[in-house]
Amino acid sequence: MDEVKWNSHLNIGIEEIDNAHRRLFLTISKLIRLNIDKSYSRKELQEEIKIFKNYTIKYFSSEELYMKYTNYNRYVNHKRLHDRLWNKIMPVFEKEMKESEYSVESIQHFLGTCMGWLIGHILIESRAITGHIPVQGQYEKEDERTNTLEQSIIQLIQESFLINAHTSSRDYKVKDFDKGVYYHLRYFSNTGLPRDVWLAFEECFLFYIFKQFSGQTFQEMNETLIYVVRQLLQHLIIRIAVYFKSEGIFYLDSEDILTAAELADIFEKEQPPYRLMFDTEYGQFAFCIK
Repeated sequence: MDEVKWNSHLNIGIEEIDNAHRRLFLTISKLIRLNIDKSYSRKELQEEIKIFKNYTIKYFSSEELYMKYTNYNRYVNHKRLHDRLWNKIMPVFEKEMKESEYSVESIQHFLGTCMGWLIGHILIESRAITGHIPVQGQYEKEDERTNTLEQSIIQLIQESFLINAHTSSRDYKVKDFDKGVYYHLRYFSNTGLPRDVWLAFEECFLFYIFKQFSGQTFQEMNETLIYVVRQLLQHLIIRIAVYFKSEGIFYLDSEDILTAAELADIFEKEQPPYRLMFDTEYGQFAFCIK
């Protein structure tokens, strides 16, 4: 992975928060350069990780103060995402890096996840606090859930990635496109109700998104990029759920990257009722729920 570049589309229009975002991107970029340079020292990595953590705290504080000042109605939900990164995700990375003595693999895991989390958070959550993205459900009628799902996904892709999408099928089959990334997330409600989500993206679609927002050109998937994808897609799921006014609060229980064969086998057994496929000029993707 080459240097991460700041894209002006990531600006949300609040100078203090935009500056914090840019600084976090610069820190990730420096960590990437250090990880590529085999002569880096553990001390250099530790110092940059410390800087990243310090700027993350400042960024969270600035954003949370702004949300309080403007009486943002999804403050609690937004802060929960901050707390999850800080209290659950970051400690796992620190432990993994220390136990592996800062191996290349552990740094890739850290960098990919942080980059994916940051891009997803800025594009979807941070832009919502300024009104660029709707913050509450606006379509749903109980007998129109498929239409609601289609409309919310199309709108989110347009607003977040500036990509026009349209529904090409309501019966997505795994064989519909080759060279894809297949992702399964399982959620549980606070009452124990399960919810499974399967996502499938053509690699070319993902390559376009990352080129637009990181300045990097990709020719094939790698481990770092997979980590970026996982975090970015989790943000998309959270935002799509906002459109469903009848939904309760769901918590992520597990997530897995699948092969095409594994996904096909799951579909044959589970038969998810919502299997929507979308087309764009940059590639196809599918969103499936049970």
